[in-house]
Amino acid sequence: MTYEQDASEALRLSCVEATDRLIDALAVRGFQQVDDVSETWRGVLHIDVDPDGVDVHTLIDVQIPADYPYAQPKITPLSSAAAMTRAGSDLSRYYEASSTWHREPSGHLCLFEHADHSRLPWADAGDLLEQVQAWLREDRAGWPTGAPALDLERYLSSTGEVVLFDDPRSVAGKVVHLKRRGSVWVVDLPAKVPRGRRGVKARWSPGVALVLDVGELDRPIRDWPSLLDAAGEQAHHLHREVASGIRELVLTYRRGSAAGVLALRLRPTASGWTVKAHTAAPRDTASLTRRAHPKRNILAQLAITVVGVGAIGSVLTDLLHRSGVGRLHLVDPDIVLPGNVIRHLVGADQVGKPKVTAVAHTVRSARPESDQNVTTEHGRITSLQAARDLFRTCDLVVDATADSTASTLIGAAARAGAGRAISVCVLADGYAIRVDHWPEPSTGTLAAPVLPPVQSGTYETGCSSPISTTPPAAAWEAAALGARHAIDVVLGISSRASEQRILHAQGTLR
Repeated sequence: MTYEQDASEALRLSCVEATDRLIDALAVRGFQQVDDVSETWRGVLHIDVDPDGVDVHTLIDVQIPADYPYAQPKITPLSSAAAMTRAGSDLSRYYEASSTWHREPSGHLCLFEHADHSRLPWADAGDLLEQVQAWLREDRAGWPTGAPALDLERYLSSTGEVVLFDDPRSVAGKVVHLKRRGSVWVVDLPAKVPRGRRGVKARWSPGVALVLDVGELDRPIRDWPSLLDAAGEQAHHLHREVASGIRELVLTYRRGSAAGVLALRLRPTASGWTVKAHTAAPRDTASLTRRAHPKRNILAQLAITVVGVGAIGSVLTDLLHRSGVGRLHLVDPDIVLPGNVIRHLVGADQVGKPKVTAVAHTVRSARPESDQNVTTEHGRITSLQAARDLFRTCDLVVDATADSTASTLIGAAARAGAGRAISVCVLADGYAIRVDHWPEPSTGTLAAPVLPPVQSGTYETGCSSPISTTPPAAAWEAAALGARHAIDVVLGISSRASEQRILHAQGTLR
């Protein structure tokens, strides 16, 4: 048996053992198998006790997938009619699960958030059934403690398309243009009412959407009737615009204190309308900066100069830009060559351009709505005066040059009181990474590491020294370390002044 076959058999046996444990636990609780093909087990689950002391129950099906415990079991509560028919007797105080929140279109319960799986919470039968009980209790109470999840697209089939918006509430009740930008649609300005002969309103052309504010939602929109129900007093307006050709809708809604947007597409069928959902996403400034640094508002007022935007400096620049640093000034004398793009931030489309120009273009293109200022200087630091000038218009200078002359000059200027600087580098072609602060802290500098011998490198046309064999991961890790230090310095966050990390065990570098 091959290694792959051994691994496959081991995984199969682990699934069999886990399934057997779950079945045993279900059987102890009185569950019985109702379908051996789909491995479905049915049983009564106690939910709660009424004030008069009568137990409340729900009959559920537990479908165990072939890849259990790596795949989640599907839990389906039965309706009261189905429960009475299949149980063979009346179940007093039966609770029939609703089709409101946290239930998939298939009828299965949504028990666990997919993004929160640090373990397999359904691998233990007790934990699984307790979660089902908790779901049913919350459902029976109307989800009073439920988080205001704004993923209402999950309750509908998807179109596979994306709609971006800024503030649709400002155009609620109006028909707006949907502008195609690449692979997405963008909610744009209000559209003029189409007029036919004698000024009579004509049908709407494609590429427009009706915006409605449906207020607080007490249940998800799953189909055309529930859409009309959510529209409330605006249902007549919705009917009229749909009859005039509207096929796209942008709904603004609220769930508690949270506000959301649901973008829909309507398609006529013989029995009415089908409703599908686009993926809707905000593109306003607050949304675009929400995932930046927690103190992005302070960073927006600060300036950092990055000297050397090669493998380390280019990625470091990108991280500072993503974090929200308001002004970035880039200094580098080189141009982008084909071999650079392996470790560099920029791609092959920037070959032949100055590195500062290429990096500035790349970060601006990645975040075109940003109001951050990125300036460039195509040149080398060769004098103490040039080094001192770097500090005049910024809060910090980051040296990522791997140029001993430039590093020495920047360090000397910082020690002389010109300002604060840090140096970021990779040592011995990826053996270690290091960040030093200038002027040095009162505790002194870090001791130089004992480095392993580096293999002789390969020479390349246009280079006077051998090509570094530093792996891309080491360069990017150094950039991340440098970015964290740079942000801590400009924010005045107390941290160790210098830092060094050994990325390889002694003697393992080849």
